Amino acid sequence: MFRHKVNIPGKGVKQGYSLSAVPIEKFKKVKSKDIQKLLLEYLILRVAIVEEIIEFKNKELQDKYNKAKNIISRDGKYKPNKIMESYDIELLISLLIDDKCSKYANVTLNKKVELLKQKLDKIIKESGKRTIVEHILNGLISSYHGELSSSNDISNIVDSIIREGNEVSYNVTSLSQWEQDFIDFLYELNYYYYGDKLPKDRKTVNVKVLNKNLMFLRFINTKMRPIIEQINLSEQLREIYGSNLVEKVDTINELSKVAKIKNKDIKAKGKYKSVLKISSKQLDSIIKVYRKCFNKKGSGGKLKKLERGINSLEISDSLKKEIIFFEKNKENILKDIRS
Repeated sequence: MFRHKVNIPGKGVKQGYSLSAVPIEKFKKVKSKDIQKLLLEYLILRVAIVEEIIEFKNKELQDKYNKAKNIISRDGKYKPNKIMESYDIELLISLLIDDKCSKYANVTLNKKVELLKQKLDKIIKESGKRTIVEHILNGLISSYHGELSSSNDISNIVDSIIREGNEVSYNVTSLSQWEQDFIDFLYELNYYYYGDKLPKDRKTVNVKVLNKNLMFLRFINTKMRPIIEQINLSEQLREIYGSNLVEKVDTINELSKVAKIKNKDIKAKGKYKSVLKISSKQLDSIIKVYRKCFNKKGSGGKLKKLERGINSLEISDSLKKEIIFFEKNKENILKDIRS
């Protein structure tokens, strides 16, 4: 295509893509049949290539759309099912989280809703987290009413869905069973309202439905994940530090600041020893490790060096674990303690 050169009257020599700008009137003025033939060949080739590009782009978008559908349906785990369409999602969630459903006594739950309710009741019973579960479900409703993607370009929304799907950074298998079950429950709930409404062919997709699924994935990433991570952190804190959680965390936090103090005589030594239940010698050895790791400017891998240093000390394994866990999760622990 780029090799084609045509001398157009009044326009001079045209080559490659510039030929496409030649109007039909100029083409008619070309007297040479050979040049007309050459020009037509070029234009026909160009149309053929444009068709190929369009088909390629359509296939590429369809493939992306299918990937987005798989993310929403959890790789095809959920199959199309229209049973629940008689309930709007707000009503359904009210039915699911209301123990007696007294407000909706005249509503008969169909089999699908009954199964969902049984699943949710089991999750609440096994976790003992009814308040948190209800808070998350009500938050999900709010997210569906949130601001939709500003773009109505299907390609952009599909790309966002894939991106959001890939951004679930935590490993689900590392969560407790009730958390895994609850996340799975949320995907199922969303699928039967919005994921299930996605047709096979993306050309007939409803942009609003795509956006609803995008809002769901954003909810999982921005709201659900932090709540779960905070629950896990709180449980780990209690497990690791025991009943004097706040006092121990404050003490270890102070120890991490000691590295910046040049004066070796630290007034709070007595308090540190009593809270951590260690001798003066052991306390000095901990402070020494902190200073060695944190006093050098620009030294990389400080946390790993601290971990190695603490693990080498003659202190109890439980205290080693407490110090290392604190340093690894310092920001979130302090936030959790203050709240």
